[in-house]
Amino acid sequence: MKKVLVCTVVLSGVGADPYASHIAFAAKLKSDNPDYQFHFMAPRRMAIDNARNVAVEFALRNNFDYLFFYDDDTDMDPDIFKKLVARDKDAISASYFVRGYPFPLMAFEEVPLDDKEKATLGEGKKWVLMKDWESKVAEDGLLGPLAAIGNGCSLIKIEVFRMLSKPWFKTEEHCTEDVYFYSKASQNIENFEVWMDMNCECGHYLDPIAVNAKNYKVLRECYEKLGYGKEGSQVWTSK
Repeated sequence: MKKVLVCTVVLSGVGADPYASHIAFAAKLKSDNPDYQFHFMAPRRMAIDNARNVAVEFALRNNFDYLFFYDDDTDMDPDIFKKLVARDKDAISASYFVRGYPFPLMAFEEVPLDDKEKATLGEGKKWVLMKDWESKVAEDGLLGPLAAIGNGCSLIKIEVFRMLSKPWFKTEEHCTEDVYFYSKASQNIENFEVWMDMNCECGHYLDPIAVNAKNYKVLRECYEKLGYGKEGSQVWTSK
């Protein structure tokens, strides 16, 4: 039976809305995936790179097969693990967007480096968030292979970490801890690939926003398009 470490990085606390989806997700894990054994870890009040490294250490020491990351501000489809593991990729993420305007997809691609620019990664590489990703999604919903993804809702094979030296994750001046990891993996592992599954629904909760006389109509229209006001809206179910 394969072992999966499910790790959520908790910076302070989990909000009510994402918590509901986390419960629905956990409720379906075992019933929908009987061939897997799941263990949960929630490093709290740690720097994100440190928390992810702690999870990797534990997973390696206890011979896990997969590491599933989800962040405390993430809203997930209850079937998300089943969908991602079926893709059988070295590393794969659900569709995941930056929670700030203009809300780019957290999928990175390599672009040419201008002579005047400083490389964001080793070996003179520059990775940026994709701007035209819609045209690159395959018919089966896969996007990739990519340079990097965000790890807010991702599944990674443990064998990847076994082939890399510490630290696996590190926040640096020109890149976040997840970009650092994927850069390191691509440089040291032959044929390493990372993907995003656009068929996997995933939400990234925004910071609180104040409703006022200038924006209430826009917000009302936006919320209604998302399903609010309809019976059963925003309710995760464990079928």
